[in-house]
Amino acid sequence: MTGGLEARADKARKWMLEESFPLWARAGLHPQGGFQERLDLAARPMDDPTSRVRLQARQTFCFAYARALGWDREKADTLIDEGVRTLARFCRRADGVFGRQVKLGEGLSDDRADLYDTAFALLAFTVAAQTGHGQAKVHAARVNRAIDDVLRRPSPQFGYFERLPDADVRLQNPHMHLFEATMAYYQLTGDPTAADRLTHILGFIEATFFDADAAKLHEARATTGGAHVEDRLEAGHHYEWVWLLDTYARLTKTPISALMQPLYESALALTDAGGRIALCHDQAGAVSQALYRTWSQTEALKAHLAAYSRGWVSDAPACACFDLLWEDHIAPAPSGAWIDRVDSTGRPAASDITAATGYHLYLAFEDLMRCVSRG
Repeated sequence: MTGGLEARADKARKWMLEESFPLWARAGLHPQGGFQERLDLAARPMDDPTSRVRLQARQTFCFAYARALGWDREKADTLIDEGVRTLARFCRRADGVFGRQVKLGEGLSDDRADLYDTAFALLAFTVAAQTGHGQAKVHAARVNRAIDDVLRRPSPQFGYFERLPDADVRLQNPHMHLFEATMAYYQLTGDPTAADRLTHILGFIEATFFDADAAKLHEARATTGGAHVEDRLEAGHHYEWVWLLDTYARLTKTPISALMQPLYESALALTDAGGRIALCHDQAGAVSQALYRTWSQTEALKAHLAAYSRGWVSDAPACACFDLLWEDHIAPAPSGAWIDRVDSTGRPAASDITAATGYHLYLAFEDLMRCVSRG
């Protein structure tokens, strides 16, 4: 594609407003209430009655983003309200945190408390509140309190319970998304307890999951702090933390973390020569799961944009990353949808269209537009 970031931002905006939001508004609602977990490869609803709670939260987030970008406000408000209603009525436990799976229109089919899903509920309510939804801010405050009341580990432990009942593993990913959601909540409310949580999570990640000598991010550690059999490297999460640390520094007006540049360089080293990012690598950096997901590419795009905005690189890495993302994941898909999985050559390897991927794409494209608007 010719042109620079501006041309790509225009292309992304047009796709979201004219193709993607209309598709998911039309095909993405479930007849039992809430949102479709997935569409088939012809973009037709699959009507699975069971959905992940995180998906209901992500779709609520997506339609709030659509409204903020200027898409059909009346329709967006209806969809945001449907998401808020589904989360609050069917996905929340009595203690205020969120379970893992919901049978749409009925209630939780897996009510085990989950930090990842709860973090996305906080994010969804927070972004819905930013659009002016009447009850979303109340729900956001409630889940924000419940996170500390129910899931904060007692001193002298650090971090949060990833799930309840507790397991013998500490996980990076749920804490990363709690960090993201808490930043949004802090931006909305200025709540000092949210600022404290951000400091706490960042310190926990730094001490538990980041290997300063090798400049890599562990995904899983034993509760004792040592190695765990589930551990692996995910370059997509290295890239994602680059963007989060950049966002955090801008939000709090503090210097960027010393982790940011080493994580970016490590992620680049794990990216193949063609620009594609395997889902998992082993500790030596060899590919251990040769699956190439949309989300890894979107997180790379956000990190390249952060590096560009800091003056570390030109706009060329972001432009190349966007073009590959488009070529592999958007161009071969039905209008407004995506191919979530490809192989190492970019050939489609998906059996359906998972709605959860929209969160990654819209956020990356909105970040691209914001980067362009900053100049």
